[in-house]
Amino acid sequence: MRVLFISGAPWGATAGNQRYQALAENLRKVAPEIDVKFYSWVDGATPPPYRWTNEPLNVIIVGYPELGRHFLKTFGEHPLVPIIYDLCDYWKGNELIEGADLREADDYIVQKCQVLVAVNWQIACQYVQYGKPIYVIGNGIREEALTPPTSIITDDKVHVYYWGSHFSGQTWTDISALNELPRRFPECLFHYFLASDLSPDTLFPEIPSNLEVKVHPLGMEFIQIKSVLRYPAIGIVPFNPLNTAAFYADPIKVYEYWALGMYVVATNVWSCLGERPNILYRQGIVLDELCKGIEELLRRPKLEPQFPSPEERQMLSWENRARQYLEILRKFPVP
Repeated sequence: MRVLFISGAPWGATAGNQRYQALAENLRKVAPEIDVKFYSWVDGATPPPYRWTNEPLNVIIVGYPELGRHFLKTFGEHPLVPIIYDLCDYWKGNELIEGADLREADDYIVQKCQVLVAVNWQIACQYVQYGKPIYVIGNGIREEALTPPTSIITDDKVHVYYWGSHFSGQTWTDISALNELPRRFPECLFHYFLASDLSPDTLFPEIPSNLEVKVHPLGMEFIQIKSVLRYPAIGIVPFNPLNTAAFYADPIKVYEYWALGMYVVATNVWSCLGERPNILYRQGIVLDELCKGIEELLRRPKLEPQFPSPEERQMLSWENRARQYLEILRKFPVP
């Protein structure tokens, strides 16, 4: 079976790209007979010499609707090649996107696809109206995070971490809150690792002594982040309430923070892992709610690392997610 992922890029730092990279790697692991290909923005800028006849496909998985529409209009459709629309985001929900192109692309792919796969039930419910089969397969935890650190290095100060992406025009991360938090909590040490096309000076004009910032266009290698972790540790998710799409997100960082034994304070995100003593979900103004969450955790007598159980790690592994995807792929007959 040959499967084509149409994603933002074959590899990259954003959650959607991590999703497709992880699914592809683990599909190869659980089903070696599957040949996984990628079609990315780089390919879309200069379409490769792609034709149905010389590289036959069995299934197309569209992760990014604009690129999926570009692909289908450039190369045409094939009646024997089913399309799965993987909803890693709620594309219609981003009210801050200028123009209607993304929403139109979303409508186009919904009409063309045979099956929908949503990253959570919140998004799935928004697409029930189309009357197509919908499956829910959430995000997972990469292998490097599933394995606890070989040694837990503790400190007399609490360490607060954020890793994610913030590119020009993105609106879901509240950068102003990230700038202010170190000043609000001088007793804590803050560590930010970002994928961005902006310079550190642009993102953080003033860097106080208790803040470490690392910015790279493709983000930091996760193994590098893991190697510098110190405990007690709090991971933050500063999602902006003005971007309604963020509420429907399934942030991979929440899973990874938890897998690494960190406490979590997340704003304007649905409770993807449910209510847990070590994970606090807050709705409202990002800075205010992050401060309340961090203050609540700092009042606790101890912040011992809280790791998921072996059963939980297996359930949330990308290998398990790939097995769920494989069940869907096998519903399509291979010519």
